[in-house]
Amino acid sequence: MAQAANWPLLAEPTSGARTGSHAIRTYRLLLGSPLADAIERVVVTGHPTLSRPVTELISRSDIEVVSVRSPSGVCTDPGRVARHLDAVPRVERRDDREWVDAWRAADRAMSRHLDALAAEGGDALPLQVAAEVGRAVSAEALLVVGSSQPIRDLDLMAPVYAAGQRRLVIGNRGLSGIDGTVSTAIGAALGRRSSRALAYVGDVTFLHDMAGLVLGPDEPRPDLTIVVANDDGGAIFATLEQGASAYAKSFERVFGTPHGVRT
Repeated sequence: MAQAANWPLLAEPTSGARTGSHAIRTYRLLLGSPLADAIERVVVTGHPTLSRPVTELISRSDIEVVSVRSPSGVCTDPGRVARHLDAVPRVERRDDREWVDAWRAADRAMSRHLDALAAEGGDALPLQVAAEVGRAVSAEALLVVGSSQPIRDLDLMAPVYAAGQRRLVIGNRGLSGIDGTVSTAIGAALGRRSSRALAYVGDVTFLHDMAGLVLGPDEPRPDLTIVVANDDGGAIFATLEQGASAYAKSFERVFGTPHGVRT
């Protein structure tokens, strides 16, 4: 649909749609640019939950929001402003590329900036790790990505993949998104024939389900590589309301939850 209409495609890493010629890698940041002011219509498929800019976009009452029902009949409509459809609409092919080309140009510039920042390492090391993981997801590969910071770093750094190469990127979402992530990765690696199987998780997520690595003597062993981004606690909360100066005295104990685990 996006290619037929020459519309930019804003797709989370786990959506299965971050492929092809119209996907925009840095959409989350570009929604804070003047491009967002020119948006007139949004078509929502699936259940985007990853970023606040997207939630704000699909909750706007000053634009047309169209939400497509899932097979279970659920429509994503957080702002209760959308018109609900039973199927993905068909769009007549349009030759006007000016709109999508503006997004592509901004995406290229923002991507170069992020890549340069990641290459510096230091505080940007998590972006470098996410970029390496994104590049490691070869055709027909599997990636299980953890909640909190890893999925958000991957959202910024994962390349737009070629369509039709059967990559599968999955992740647990929701209030208890870190529950059972290691076990999820093991089960997914055992249940799918993949060219390679990877898991990319944060330290709290890994420690929370480390016992998932304990397999019975007669159980099959997965061919699974686990990448753990260790920043000694829940770093994502520093970027949310909990990171405000008003909570500084209790932040580390209640939200940062440093664990000091090194081995």
